[in-house]
Amino acid sequence: MPIEPNDHNLPLGSRLYPILVGSFNAQAKLVKERLTGKKSIFYTPAELLRPSDKGLIEEYERIVPVITGIWDKSGKRLYRAVGLDPERWRVNSEYLKAAIRASTLNFAESTQATFHEDFNGHYELLKHAIRAEIELGRLGAGETTEQLTKRLMKYFQDNNRFRARRIAQTEAVRAHHLAMQWSAKDSSVVAGWQWVETSASCPICHAIAKDANNPTGRRTVKLGQIFAVRGTNPDYKNIRFPPAHPFCRCTLKAILEPSYTHDPKPIDWSFLPA
Repeated sequence: MPIEPNDHNLPLGSRLYPILVGSFNAQAKLVKERLTGKKSIFYTPAELLRPSDKGLIEEYERIVPVITGIWDKSGKRLYRAVGLDPERWRVNSEYLKAAIRASTLNFAESTQATFHEDFNGHYELLKHAIRAEIELGRLGAGETTEQLTKRLMKYFQDNNRFRARRIAQTEAVRAHHLAMQWSAKDSSVVAGWQWVETSASCPICHAIAKDANNPTGRRTVKLGQIFAVRGTNPDYKNIRFPPAHPFCRCTLKAILEPSYTHDPKPIDWSFLPA
């Protein structure tokens, strides 16, 4: 998926990135330590990167202030855009602190699960490749663990930085729009949303944003309604706001209540049903 231009001045996760890459590198080091001195490659992935390893979840308390900062700026930005006093948006209220902590924990848990899943798949592929090389006589029995370690470390080296950048940018955009959802609900003046693409948006976002049945040509949804259903991941399949995919940099435009704008015309809503 190409990286879209940041036309809408969205947060790009610069403070999340070092936390993520540090956690991924620490887990790579743990795998290397567990392979040191071993004589066999016949391990399950869970023996090298264990389900009990908390990984990114251990960084939860470091991530919360970063996400809180995004919510603070994004909520105030929405208030300012709809003509309300941004100082009314206070992320230190108990109900917003609880929402931020819950969303951060979900982010840490789902990211860690994906990290394990990717590692498990790659590890099994490496084992099969090394076994094939043994059978062909290209590797001696004493070389297997050394080769496995070397190839796993290359996998981490090749992937950790890009993975951390992709996740940091994507999750910062998600936090921005989740804060917009909460601030819109809190404002009492936002009725719904219009999806706003970038100048180089992908076919996925283009399909979400366009609506031939709406006179404006743009898809609009009521507050709390979904724009689309994509994929099977229960945490991400119902798309209520960007990102619709990794590196997505689309945003939302608030549609205000007619009573607030003194506009007698009804709002022309459209949406993709679940």
